[in-house]
Amino acid sequence: MRLQVKTFYVTRVKGFGKQDLCVATLLFEGEQDVVDRQQEIIYEIAGRYNGIKGGEENGKRGYLLTFVIAYIRDIAFDYRYIAESFETSCPHSCVENLCRNVKDTIYRVCAEEGVQGEPYASCRVTQLYDTGVCVYFYFGFLHTGPSAVADRLLRSDTPTRVRHTQGR
Repeated sequence: MRLQVKTFYVTRVKGFGKQDLCVATLLFEGEQDVVDRQQEIIYEIAGRYNGIKGGEENGKRGYLLTFVIAYIRDIAFDYRYIAESFETSCPHSCVENLCRNVKDTIYRVCAEEGVQGEPYASCRVTQLYDTGVCVYFYFGFLHTGPSAVADRLLRSDTPTRVRHTQGR
């Protein structure tokens, strides 16, 4: 029931579309007066664009999820699902092209390798800097036997492979 009320508030009262929504998790650090000032500035900016605070609980859950993802991937592997993640950085002006090109490469390589079904491919900007952003990519697909697809994707000619973690 609480989720339904929250969803109603965000989509009907505030008018956000589920497909157009952008969510950010912020961590404020420092002495209390510094944190108070950071929050005041951020919430004032968000207010200019009709933004709302979601509270700290969702941020805590999201942070916990970053630790759980590796275990979820290992469980999925037992069910013939290969999943991987990697990250890179780029200038602000390149984010949209980078995300589109990497996801297109994932779909293309999976098709070339005969992966059955549509692979999962997503990305998210995890950190903002004055000079650019950090982008995390995630992909996964069902496999029916030994697969070199993940390895090929991670060695792809796409200039985004900076760091990755290998599954089993």
